[in-house]
Formats: sequence, C-alpha cells, structure tokens
Amino acid sequence: MRIREPKTTALILASSKMGIPASVQIFSCDKDAQAQPVAWRSFFRCSTMQLHWNYGATGLLTVAQSDVDKTNQSYYGESKLNYLTIDGSHEGLVPLRMIFKMAI
Repeated sequence: MRIREPKTTALILASSKMGIPASVQIFSCDKDAQAQPVAWRSFFRCSTMQLHWNYGATGLLTVAQSDVDKTNQSYYGESKLNYLTIDGSHEGLVPLRMIFKMAI
C-alpha cells in the first residue's frame, strides 16, 4: 500500500489598487502545475478580506467586504462569501439565502 503525500498549495492574496480588483489565487506546488492557478477569484469594491480554510485544508472560504455598496450610498456596504477548492472543482459565490435556510 502506497501512502500519498499531501498536496502542497500556495495561496496568494492581492489587494485592490487603482481600479484593479483584489484577488485570491490558489496554486499547486507540483512541478507540472506551478504556472497557472488551480482556483482564482477576483473581488471588486473590496476593502477587507477574511480567509478561512476548512479542516482538511482542501477548501477556502473567503469573506469579501466593502465599506459602501455599488451605489456608494449605503454605509452598510456589501459582503460576499466565496468558496474555492484546491483541486479547482469549485470557485464561486455561496448563496447567502441557502446558508440562512440551513441555520433555521
């Protein structure tokens, strides 16, 4: 029986500046796959970002928040929850309505 080595991944978080959106990129550290990210997400109007790995470090939840909404008028801002996996099988928004239904 062969024991598989755990995959090593790298995470890059780039902040937004001068009209360029913030982004989160996950790279595989395998020699063959280092050039392109396996998962990638960009965030417009992002002033803060929280990153939360799952227990097995196979998925990453990101919470992107902004101080104001897209109309620049609501001081409550916006929050977006995204989920990315290290194998690239999922990278996208998590519907907040679905989370609310699960909490009830």
